[in-house]
Amino acid sequence: MDIAILTQDYELQGFLSNPVAVIYTEGYCSLGTFQLNLPLDSTNTTLVQEERIVLFDMDKGIAGIIGVVQKTISSKGVPELTVKGNLLEEFLFRRICWGLYTKSGFPSDIAYDMVEKHVTAPTITARAIPDIVALDADKAVQLGVKTTLQDTGGVVGDNLIALCSPDSLGFRLRLELPNKRMVFKVYKGTDRTINQTEVAPCLFSYIFENMLESEYNLNTQDSRNVALVAGEGEGIERTYTTVGEASGKSRKEVFVDARDLQSTDDNGMEMTAEEYLEVLKQRGSEKLAECRRVESFDGTINTQGNIRYGVDYFLGDKVTVFDSQLGIQLDAIITEAEHSYSSKGESLNLTFGFGPLTLTQKLKVRMM
Repeated sequence: MDIAILTQDYELQGFLSNPVAVIYTEGYCSLGTFQLNLPLDSTNTTLVQEERIVLFDMDKGIAGIIGVVQKTISSKGVPELTVKGNLLEEFLFRRICWGLYTKSGFPSDIAYDMVEKHVTAPTITARAIPDIVALDADKAVQLGVKTTLQDTGGVVGDNLIALCSPDSLGFRLRLELPNKRMVFKVYKGTDRTINQTEVAPCLFSYIFENMLESEYNLNTQDSRNVALVAGEGEGIERTYTTVGEASGKSRKEVFVDARDLQSTDDNGMEMTAEEYLEVLKQRGSEKLAECRRVESFDGTINTQGNIRYGVDYFLGDKVTVFDSQLGIQLDAIITEAEHSYSSKGESLNLTFGFGPLTLTQKLKVRMM
C-alpha cells in the first residue's frame, strides 16, 4: 500500500517506507481517525511531521492530518514510529461558531451555510480555509426535516453531528488533489435493506460467508425518550417546550436547561414565538440523541465476499444483518468503516448502527 505525504498546500513530499501496519476509520457522522506503525528510518522520520497530510486513497479522497508522533523501542529492541491523527474532517472541528449563529431550514442547508460562514468564508479572513468548497450540485439537494439551529461558540464539527444525527445524515470532507482543494458534502446513504426493491439489497450473514466475526450490543439503561426543554425567562415567565413522545412505564424523561438560547439575535432581530420554540426543540433533539437507545453490531467483513465495500455498498448505507448464531436480524446504517492493512493482509471492520457514546463525545454534546 503506497501512502503519500503532502504539505498542507498539497505538495507531494514522498512516500512512507515499508509501513508495518496502517489503520484508518471513516465515520459517517463522526470524526474519522488513523494510526500508522512504521520503521524508524531516515525516510519516515523526514516525511512524518506535524500537520502534514497523509493520503490513504487518492481515488476516494481519503486523507488525514498528522497530530501525534511517537518514537519507541519495542520489546524486541526494534525502533518504531507510531503516527496518529484524524481524517480531513478535523478542519471542521478547528472552527467555532464565532458569535451568535441562528439558521432555520433543512439540516443540509444549515450545514452548508454554517461551514461557509465559519470555515470557508468567514468575515474574519484569518479564520478562512478557502480551499474547502461545497459544490452547487450538492447544495441543491435538500436533506432532512426542517429545523432551527442556534449556537454561540460551539465547535462547527460538533454542531454538524448534532444537526445531522436526528435525520440519519452524514457529512464528509474529501481531498481533490488535482484541484488542490477539499470538498465538503452532506449526504444520506442508500437504503439497501432486503425489504426494499429500488436497488440491489445487501445482506451480511455467515450463511453468505461475507461476515467473519460479529458482536452485538444493546444498552437502554441510560436512554431517555422525552425532554422538557427550558429556555429564556425566569420563574413562571420561563419558556418551556417538550420533545419526544412516550407514556407509562416506558417514558424516560430528561430536563434540558437551554437558557443560553435567546429569542433576540446580535442585531436586535426578534424571533416569533414559534421560531423560538423550534430552536428549543432542536436543543431537546440533540439531548435525546446523546441519550439514545444504543444498538450496534460490529462485524469483521470478508473483503473477498459476494458484496464489496465501495462497489456494492458504502459508508452511510442502510443494510440488513442476519446472525443466526446470535439470533439477530436488523436493518442498520453503516456508521463506521475501519480499514486495516498489515503483513497479514487487508481487513475491514464495519459498525452497523450507533454504538455507545464515549465520555469525550458526551462532554462535547453537553458543551454545546
